[in-house]
Amino acid sequence: MLWRKLYLLKSPKNAERLKRAISDFEGNKNFRNWI
Repeated sequence: MLWRKLYLLKSPKNAERLKRAISDFEGNKNFRNWI
């Protein structure tokens, strides 16, 4: 599982997508906390 994450991070496009997904996840968490 870990090697797959590292493989995804090697691609800049995938890294950007991953960062966006993480920030979206954080935003959703904060939104739920705010409500």
